[in-house]
Formats: sequence, structure tokens, C-alpha cells
Amino acid sequence: MTETVKVGNKDVQFRADGATPYLYKQAFGKDLLKIFSEASATEDAAIASDLASELGFVMMQQAKSPDPLKVDLSRGTFMQWLVDFEPLDLTVAAMDIINVYLGTYNTDSVAKKKDEHLTEN
Repeated sequence: MTETVKVGNKDVQFRADGATPYLYKQAFGKDLLKIFSEASATEDAAIASDLASELGFVMMQQAKSPDPLKVDLSRGTFMQWLVDFEPLDLTVAAMDIINVYLGTYNTDSVAKKKDEHLTEN
């Protein structure tokens, strides 16, 4: 899934696919699937912000390089990516970034066709 998310004043393209959890582990040494399986509805904003920053970086790099073997996950590239944003930009966009990974990102698109079966007469 590839989606564009507004982060601060920038439109950032993210891609999530089957390689995302492996690339995330390679970059940050954490098991992404375990993080999501243990997450609760009461997680604090700092955890969501950290996850969105790290996961967003991985998915942004995936969108830039279609070859998963050529995704730049270096610490320096991560830090440079963070420098491109204001302090709270990634925190504000955290749920949108995480939802791209989960496949539940909502777009502002409108259906082109009306479903006749769902309208009242």
C-alpha cells in the first residue's frame, strides 16, 4: 500500500508491504509485529510518536526505493529525515502514519459512482 500523508507542511509518500516489518527490525532492532500485538488502547503519546517516527522513516524509504535491498536505513539518514520536520509534526501525524502500515489510511476521495441499492427513494 502506498499513500501520501501530510506531515507538518510536507506531503510524504509512504509504502507498506510484506518487507516493512523486516526492514523495521533491521533499522531499529525491534519486532514490529510484537509491538502491535502488545499495544493497548492506553498507549501513551510518546510511544505512538516514537513508533510513527521510526515506522514512518522505514515506509518513506521504501516508497523512495522499490528494491527492498537498496533501502537506506542508516542512522544518519534517519536523523536527517527527523531534522526536516518541526518538533511535533510527526506526533500530530502519528495515527495517519501508523494507519498506512495497518492498511486503514482514510483518504479524502469521493466515490465516482453512487450505489443505487443504498439510496432511499
